[in-house]
Amino acid sequence: MMASKEACAMSSPDMIREVLGIVRVQSGRSIADLVRKLTERDRQTGHDWSSLALEAVATLVRWRLVEVRDERQRLALDEVEKISRYQSLDDFELSITPEAAEMASQLGLRLDGGLPSVFGIPKRPDQPPDVFVVMPFAVEMDSVFTRIKSVGESLGLKVERGDEAFTANVVMEDVWSSISFARLVVADCTGRNANVFYEIGLAHAIGKITIPVSQKIADIPFDIGHRRVIVYEATPEGMDQFAEKLKATIRSELAV
Repeated sequence: MMASKEACAMSSPDMIREVLGIVRVQSGRSIADLVRKLTERDRQTGHDWSSLALEAVATLVRWRLVEVRDERQRLALDEVEKISRYQSLDDFELSITPEAAEMASQLGLRLDGGLPSVFGIPKRPDQPPDVFVVMPFAVEMDSVFTRIKSVGESLGLKVERGDEAFTANVVMEDVWSSISFARLVVADCTGRNANVFYEIGLAHAIGKITIPVSQKIADIPFDIGHRRVIVYEATPEGMDQFAEKLKATIRSELAV
């Protein structure tokens, strides 16, 4: 079941996600059907799709996400690894394992990943923040971030924002990773900054708890306004009130 170096290079992780996505949509299809589906999607490359598919299937069986059956019997991993592209691949049926289906249902996951491919799979930071702050990178916002950080630290939480974590070279892949691994996102919409709204969209797309805040209610778009919003004034008294509301909201959301 060995494939060429070129084929192996593209078999993971994209090939694994591709195969899992196909099996998820139509459980019970044969390995031969899977190969035909892959070939239909890309006839031009000349890849050995049988070998690619078999390698991906073996990996998914190893992870207990997919099962292979021959005459209605579930094959063990070592049996799956011995399947050859020269065999009748129509004899082997693929399906999502009950364990994988249950895991996806309980955790609200998509079995094919469903991650924004433009940034790839998020990489866990060495010390991921508990609270990631999304806000305009402007001097006048520094005092607001300082107050947010103080609130988080009073609850025993690590707080970061993009420019603090990544100096002057803010890389969206790093922001994406921090949003993905943070427990909660605080998003300051003051000034309707485009980057802030973009990052709110990333957070919402993966179901991340997000607390919108702003100095003006008019800066909160309709799409976000239906969620709990904290409006504050950038005055000493206003910032004290903001800190109290933010602290109560974080406590409620994270049960800290």
